[in-house]
Amino acid sequence: MVDFGKALTRPFSDWKKFGIGFLMFVIPIVNIITQFFAWGYITKAMQNTLKGKNELPEWDDWGDLIVKGLLFFVVSLVYLVPAIIIAFVVMGSWMMGMLSSVALFSGGRGMMAGYGPYGFGSFFPSMMAGSFGGGFLLVLLIFLLTIYIVPSALVAFAEKGTFEDAFALWKIFKKAFTGSYLVAWLVSLLYALVVGLVFFALLFPLALTVIGPLLLMAFVQFMVGVTMTTLQTQGWRGK
Repeated sequence: MVDFGKALTRPFSDWKKFGIGFLMFVIPIVNIITQFFAWGYITKAMQNTLKGKNELPEWDDWGDLIVKGLLFFVVSLVYLVPAIIIAFVVMGSWMMGMLSSVALFSGGRGMMAGYGPYGFGSFFPSMMAGSFGGGFLLVLLIFLLTIYIVPSALVAFAEKGTFEDAFALWKIFKKAFTGSYLVAWLVSLLYALVVGLVFFALLFPLALTVIGPLLLMAFVQFMVGVTMTTLQTQGWRGK
């Protein structure tokens, strides 16, 4: 069962723990490393959710936190790489087709094909546009499927904390295609959109302070990380 209220308020249930999470994101350059402690901590919070507990875990066992955080990142990356490769292949193929066609017509052969309203010259641009549209739709669908599945894989990883569990595809897909997970995923997406809009609205006046955007970004990163993973884990758990 998805408890939206608890997920939204969970990051603020313990300000000391929130403050430590905030520090993991706030210092530029240093946060390249420290953010992995935060993602490891968020993985621990997901484990609590799987057990039906809403309280934030303790910040302890820092070695385990950074290992979990690194694996959290690697799992996300492994799932995203195929979608990125397919996007490059589809867009690259379309660009190569366009360049080949430009070379063909610039060589004078386009004149032989006919440039009238019913000639090949008028047909080719529409054909290429259709090819691009189909390729773009394919890439979009793959990316949507990927970002839909990744949270399920991350919860599967958090459940036992082992890398191989993040690729137990039958279990991951089975959990992802349930009503509770779908609702939780959609709500988490809407939540991220609303927070993003508020963030950008506050960003411009804070930009004059220089440090303001850094503080706001760190606040938002930890808050959103805890809330979204709590929602998605609740939906995955389905109880």
